[in-house]
Amino acid sequence: MKIERILIGAIVVLAIALFAQMGFRSNETAPRLFASWRHFPKSEDEAKKLSSHIVMGKVERIEPGKLQPKDGEKFEEDVSLPAELVTIRVQGNFMGAKVETINLFHTGTGDSPYGRPAPKGDPPPKPDKGALTERQRPPQPSAEESRPIILSDDPGYKEGETYLLFLMDGPELTINGKTVKTMAVISPEGRYLVGSGGTLEPISHREGFAQRYRGRSAKEVGAALSK
Repeated sequence: MKIERILIGAIVVLAIALFAQMGFRSNETAPRLFASWRHFPKSEDEAKKLSSHIVMGKVERIEPGKLQPKDGEKFEEDVSLPAELVTIRVQGNFMGAKVETINLFHTGTGDSPYGRPAPKGDPPPKPDKGALTERQRPPQPSAEESRPIILSDDPGYKEGETYLLFLMDGPELTINGKTVKTMAVISPEGRYLVGSGGTLEPISHREGFAQRYRGRSAKEVGAALSK
């Protein structure tokens, strides 16, 4: 059984090996997945070499999806990577063939501990002293706010947000029964939020060239990248 689960984990690794590396943990109840980035570009030139497209665009739609296994492969029902399809309406093409929309792969988030059903049966008796009253209890985050991120430096997208993106080929997803080919950001250094003033905010928290883009004009950076 343990060997089978290791092999299942390896299949998931192969499915997204182009841009991320996966880990796999299991116990007697349900397996857990975690991920780490495959690429760590240390310069703008390295980031461009990893990219097939560099675009700026607005998030139009976000849909849940499932990783599509390759020919001859099969996923067990209880082993799945949370995945989303993010539709990007392109506003600027700076590198690669010109496109109007991008089907962007995103790892999604895990299940929130606050969204789990309450345990069955009677609760344990409250202690005479030391129990917190409702007034004393610290506020709990919502189920959405507490959903764990599977991949570090890869927060969720929101409709209406605009990004500058360095992209490479992503995995295939199953969306409403249909197979969709996607693209994916090359690394955290490949994703920048465009603020209301048109300036860039890197998603990556790592030290490196991405931080040099902070506060710069998205259009000016895009124009420089197109040269």
